[in-house]
Amino acid sequence: MDKNSVLELIEDAKKELDNSLENAQLINDEFAPQYPSIPESPKECPFGKWFYDEGQKLKAFSNNPMECLQNIELLHEEFHRIYAQIFRLYQEHQQKGGLRNIFSKKKELPREELEKLLRELEHSHEKLMQELVKMHRRIQATPQSKFDLL
Repeated sequence: MDKNSVLELIEDAKKELDNSLENAQLINDEFAPQYPSIPESPKECPFGKWFYDEGQKLKAFSNNPMECLQNIELLHEEFHRIYAQIFRLYQEHQQKGGLRNIFSKKKELPREELEKLLRELEHSHEKLMQELVKMHRRIQATPQSKFDLL
């Protein structure tokens, strides 16, 4: 495992989370999302694929406590769960309601629910970013020689 690759992956994860948050904000502002689909589960996004596979090797480091990885896992799952709810609301809004309602207008976005979910997503995003920053610092402080042993 290469230390610099892990650091880059964490930076990419932070950008991916920022993009997802921006996508949710676009939906809340009643614009089409920049990304028309989302991963079905946290294990399907690029960070999740790494985190649930190679990333588990970081448990071996004494300066990266198990609680850090557990926090990231829980927050990452929470972020994806809330984001998926927002995206579902958007998709429902885009559908016309089947053949019997073919001439009806699109469903209205449930403003209150959407705004509540967006606040939850923003809070989840903030907490997850804090944990990723901590992880980044710990990995930066770990010598490459320890990564070579993994």
